[in-house]
Amino acid sequence: MRIRGLHCVVLGPVVILTLLQPVAASGQQSTSDPVVATVGTVEIRASDVDAAAQARLRAIRAQEYSVRKSTLDELIGRVLLTNAARARDVSIETLLTIEVDGNVPDVTDDEAVTAMNASPERYAGQPRDDAVKAASTALRSQRLSARFRAFTDELRRSGHVTTLLDAPRVAVTSSGAPSFGAPDAQVTVVVFSNRRVLL
Repeated sequence: MRIRGLHCVVLGPVVILTLLQPVAASGQQSTSDPVVATVGTVEIRASDVDAAAQARLRAIRAQEYSVRKSTLDELIGRVLLTNAARARDVSIETLLTIEVDGNVPDVTDDEAVTAMNASPERYAGQPRDDAVKAASTALRSQRLSARFRAFTDELRRSGHVTTLLDAPRVAVTSSGAPSFGAPDAQVTVVVFSNRRVLL
């Protein structure tokens, strides 16, 4: 099967185990691959540790990226709010009062009761008036959070924001793997599969 402009490479499960070895591990082996432990006459090298720990290390790198990305978004948001407040000659607090609080309608009694009834276990054991008040507070907090995100998204779209933080990637070599489509296609899709026949 050929798909115009697309090159698809199929990697079997046995190949995956080989191809997903970190590139850094092979580099360490050729330059510096120290022995990190010995068990009798058996040597355990740094590359052995890297290979065995690669799945956990990838998970840690993904978590690290998530933290860095969320922190970057916070810093970008802070700059955007500062610029928007300065443009209006007001404080950030005043800006948020106008754009967030001022655009969130008050929660009606009916809405609060509906929210309370939708989560009875959350308000179980509370007097009805207290439960309605708590539901109203929770609903307004949700609306304020949603409006804050919408406002910062508006600022981001108009603020010419460019992020250059790279997400962690795994190097995959597809050389020799079965494929279909044009080898020189602009886009190559790598498919991990243990099926003998795709189509």
